[in-house]
Amino acid sequence: MGYGFSTSYLLRIFGITRSSYYRRKKPLFFLKKAKTGRRRNYCLKTNGEKFEDKELEKLLKGIYSRVNPYEPEYYLKVLGSKKLSKYFLNEFGIIVNHKKVHRMRKKLGYVRKYWPKQHHPVRRSTQHEIDRTGILWEADIKYITTIQEGNIALLDIIDVYSREIVGSYLGKSCKCKDFTRTLGRAMLYQETVPQLVRTDNGSLFTANYTREYFEKNEIIQEFGIKHHPDSQAFIESQHSNVQREFVAMNVFERAEDVYRKYQVYMDFYHNLRPHGSLKYMTPQAFKKHCSISMIQSVKA
Repeated sequence: MGYGFSTSYLLRIFGITRSSYYRRKKPLFFLKKAKTGRRRNYCLKTNGEKFEDKELEKLLKGIYSRVNPYEPEYYLKVLGSKKLSKYFLNEFGIIVNHKKVHRMRKKLGYVRKYWPKQHHPVRRSTQHEIDRTGILWEADIKYITTIQEGNIALLDIIDVYSREIVGSYLGKSCKCKDFTRTLGRAMLYQETVPQLVRTDNGSLFTANYTREYFEKNEIIQEFGIKHHPDSQAFIESQHSNVQREFVAMNVFERAEDVYRKYQVYMDFYHNLRPHGSLKYMTPQAFKKHCSISMIQSVKA
């Protein structure tokens, strides 16, 4: 072939069938072109202006350099890349992909270690279709350790639809009267009486005083399944956030210290922290959006 002989002649001489021969038209090796990256050193703002990556890095450094726990912005450092990208959009109008934010955080050494999650089937007490606020609330107690006064009880009541903390109580102990008093203040502040309140089987929730209070106010009290925290998934999830984002970020001397810092954290939680379950809106923004447009219902 390379010396003037035809292909059919050589195949016939060597006894090779014509159908088994394929001529290699390409060389045995070739140089692969290097891929040109599409990354740019800027992102855009909602008004069309460019925002340099260096300025975005300065914003990240400013967030992670905050040391005052009495500022709501102090707790921004606990957010992941997705929620930080939504925070930049909501507060500064910066349109930046969460992948770029993650690359920057990794470059600056701000990415925390990831722990694998164990998935297990959800078991709830009863499922309800929730299409507005003020229908289903969940309540639970968490204990926070202080240096001088030991454990402090934290009672939170959450609105399942908007994820708003409608009532909180902090004290050295939490009795049934503290719970009903906190619930009454929450109803007064929200100007509504919930149809259902879901709790665990703690003594303050199962007390006769609590039962009579619910009957008097015509509220259905629903108890979760024993040894299955998924039956109160929303408040349990919130208290895991409190542990990770609030307790782990602070040192508490006394109950007064917990109270002051928790007020700041609640400001951050309601007004700055985007929630993935609320389409990356804050609880306050979600509540305002609900009053303007219809949002899909929640199964709880």
